[in-house]
Amino acid sequence: MFAMQSMRYGVGLRATAAITTAAFMDAGSITKEDKRLVVDHNKVKRAQEKIMKSLDHEFDNLYKKSEVKCMFFDGREDTTKIMLKADNSDQQYQSIIKEQHYSVCCEPGGRYLYHFTPDKNLKGKKPAKVIADHLVDYMKKKGIDQTLQAIGGDSTNANTGCEGGTMHWVEVKLGCKLIWLVC
Repeated sequence: MFAMQSMRYGVGLRATAAITTAAFMDAGSITKEDKRLVVDHNKVKRAQEKIMKSLDHEFDNLYKKSEVKCMFFDGREDTTKIMLKADNSDQQYQSIIKEQHYSVCCEPGGRYLYHFTPDKNLKGKKPAKVIADHLVDYMKKKGIDQTLQAIGGDSTNANTGCEGGTMHWVEVKLGCKLIWLVC
């Protein structure tokens, strides 16, 4: 339970371990003679990984049952903190860049599926095709390509261009026509 709450509130591994150990000490579970319940940050990390694997498996089963019929995607440009390496040095420094982030959800149910950051600097590839590649790769990996009937997004040219928009490229890559839901 501590691992789940530390992920939910963004508390670090060492802080979670210290808080958990303190709670056990307050409850009297950890004494000078019995220190078996002292929590190490590695134990918190393993617990978080176990939770994430369990939730991922649960999520896969959930939409295998529901057969995703429609996917919606939307992107926005965000400022993102990154670490850059200095030339000819092992030193790193923090920088802020503008980066595209895409979120994908499904119908029925309007559930969040996943998010991605499209690759940059792909020579000769249009941004719409790169986004379509990400969407189709995910669909095929999860088996959504078999049940998909519609795709939706906003009306930007990158999404809806008839000979080069993301929705067009998704249709080409899947080899079938989809209903376009444009807002």
